[in-house]
Amino acid sequence: MTEVSSAADKGAVVKPPAVAGLFYSGNPKQLRSDVDNFLSESLPLDEYIPRALIAPHAGYIYSGAVAASAYRQLKLRDQNIERILMLGPAHRV
Repeated sequence: MTEVSSAADKGAVVKPPAVAGLFYSGNPKQLRSDVDNFLSESLPLDEYIPRALIAPHAGYIYSGAVAASAYRQLKLRDQNIERILMLGPAHRV
């Protein structure tokens, strides 16, 4: 996963996978293929630039297509993104 490696090299904090093999493949090559498939099948890009993005984070079989459609909106705009703030519930303590 090139993007994660380059982000880590730039000092970004990369959280290790907590549920690999449960809600998504634990095999990095299979995971990359799954994500690429969801993105390639997602809705086309809109013309507007989103200021915020709300996307589901359930297992891929439940919400992968919807999440991919949301994240695809960032594809052509990634060079303009300076900061990402992620908010989400803690399912486990």
